[in-house]
Amino acid sequence: MNDRVINADAGKSLTLGIMQPYFFPYLGYFQLVAATDKLVVYDNCQYIKGGWVNRNRLLQLNGSVYYITVPLKRHSYKSLISEVHIYDGVDWRKNILGSIRQNYARAGFFKDIYPLVESVLMHNYETISQLNIVSISEICRILGVKTEIVFSSDRYQCVEEEIKEGEYDCKPMVKRVLSICKIEQADHYLNAIGGTNLYSQEFFSENGIKLEFVKTNDVSYTQLKERFEPNLSILDVLMNEGVERTKVLLGEYSLV
Repeated sequence: MNDRVINADAGKSLTLGIMQPYFFPYLGYFQLVAATDKLVVYDNCQYIKGGWVNRNRLLQLNGSVYYITVPLKRHSYKSLISEVHIYDGVDWRKNILGSIRQNYARAGFFKDIYPLVESVLMHNYETISQLNIVSISEICRILGVKTEIVFSSDRYQCVEEEIKEGEYDCKPMVKRVLSICKIEQADHYLNAIGGTNLYSQEFFSENGIKLEFVKTNDVSYTQLKERFEPNLSILDVLMNEGVERTKVLLGEYSLV
């Protein structure tokens, strides 16, 4: 491959993670970030409607789940995440912040976390990727996560150009991950648990990379409902448990 980005600490073990930029993602996302030396927030891939790039889940006062959603401009179904622009024809910021105030004002740490959410949302962004990069960065900052995070739409353009050339005999998504691991000289790759059916530990090992999956333990915490609702936005954890308790929950995972 041409124009590879070379790791300055050649020979040093590096644990890498690669994730799409999600909107205030769930606890497991940040567990993966905290478990890696470097995270690549990858927005050179196709935007998939109905995923977590422009929306996430929170709880209403009555205990039901609702979505906070950032509206997007019309775009081609082939558009990359980095190419998808936010639609500012509606006051979506006011709507999201209003719903959070209404449903979380009684949460124990609302006054600590709400100003951060407001600060993130009230900036001007052209693309959903830009917004999500800030949301992820700010959550990592308050949680003290020191992982190096690479945000770049064009840093790995060579990967997208060469995926079709068949360097590896596998699916495009797997080629992408292997190529980025090679660029970063990573010998250990962590993936979310949902990738167990896609990525083969044996295949990665044959290519010199140890593959493991981050599996969140049976975590529960205080919520504004009796029956626990898992995998909500990290905002639900922070509003109810605060920063220090959330830091503890970051360690509640297993590598499988």
